[in-house]
Amino acid sequence: MSSRQIAKAAEEKKDDIVNLLKRLIATPSLTGQEGDVARLLKQEMITEGFDATIDQVGNVVGIIKGKGDGRTLLYNGHMDHVPPGNMLTPYSAEIRDGDVYDVRGRVVYGRGASDMKGALAAMIMAGSILKELDLTLKGTLIVTGTVFEEELGNIGPPSLIDVDGFRPDAAVVGECTNLDLALGNRGVARTRVTTFGKSSHASVPERGINALYKMTKVLDRIQETNRMLPSHPVLGKASWVVCKMEVTPNVVNIVPERCEAVVDTRIIPNFTPEMVMDEQRKLVEALEQQDHEFKAKVDFLERDAETWTGYKFKLRPVVPSFYIQPDNWFAQAATKSISSVLGKQAKQKIWGFTTESYCFAERGIPTIGFGPGEERFTHSEKEVVSVEDLIMATKGYAMLAAVICGLES
Repeated sequence: MSSRQIAKAAEEKKDDIVNLLKRLIATPSLTGQEGDVARLLKQEMITEGFDATIDQVGNVVGIIKGKGDGRTLLYNGHMDHVPPGNMLTPYSAEIRDGDVYDVRGRVVYGRGASDMKGALAAMIMAGSILKELDLTLKGTLIVTGTVFEEELGNIGPPSLIDVDGFRPDAAVVGECTNLDLALGNRGVARTRVTTFGKSSHASVPERGINALYKMTKVLDRIQETNRMLPSHPVLGKASWVVCKMEVTPNVVNIVPERCEAVVDTRIIPNFTPEMVMDEQRKLVEALEQQDHEFKAKVDFLERDAETWTGYKFKLRPVVPSFYIQPDNWFAQAATKSISSVLGKQAKQKIWGFTTESYCFAERGIPTIGFGPGEERFTHSEKEVVSVEDLIMATKGYAMLAAVICGLES
């Protein structure tokens, strides 16, 4: 199959691709509230020739089953998006002039445009193009829309493998890459440090032990030790920072007896979540030895959560790092295939943010990232995706599926 044939088919399907994205954006899908967009995706998949279902946790799965013994390729995108924030018309899905955003051509505006409904639309339409060209895959193409990514829920992609039982030979995560190929990203571990004191009236602070004052010692040590955290030769340096703090009781005339701080740590292969916990506990223990009134504990920031289908689970915001070697067979095949439709050598890069790619990689599935959209627009009030890049991503997904799954003669 010529890349030119796939490219032509994608161009002819341009309006359908854009209109699907507009419908996805116009359907709000905050984390835990993805039901409406999940049903929309399922129906669109069926319309475009997929066998489609919704699993027990709320993921949408569309399958184009192969006729031979080719490989199985899985495309993954999350359905949820962050809150609109300061966006005035977050679900308008307007077509706008890209010049306003320093983007060539037209763009689609709205919450989720680049993170990551653009990729979902392109993945589905890539499958549709293969069907319309009457191409019969040897292997199987699976397109999935998963839940609870924006809260680092660790439930969507893992359930595809561990519960639904899919075992793809390779996977693509469609987080925005600006049409480059992402080979890795740092992970994240969010911990909670709690200091304990004794409350008293603010007029006699000497009768109490101010938990907030004790926390300032922790803040100083977190800031001091950040520069000493390890680095990875490709993914870069680990880091940690305090992002949120609360006191109890939160009253202006009472010395607080408890203070909680949330620490966001960006992790790398040689600085795991377990090592983060160990280092932060050592930090607290050292402070306890210096101050007999200092009492504190460290734990992972966990809570009970529920998906839109009513599936209950323990949300633990710990996401390991991800990295695939550039010479891996899938990284090589993806680079070659996508380059053929881009008309230039596809660049390889590292994501600056955390993704769920590790969910597939740590289960032995070669994984890369590829998607439309630019990182600078994600989670911002100017969230847009280039129409041109949306079409190019569709071409890339279609070509990669044809190559990896293989085509019947």
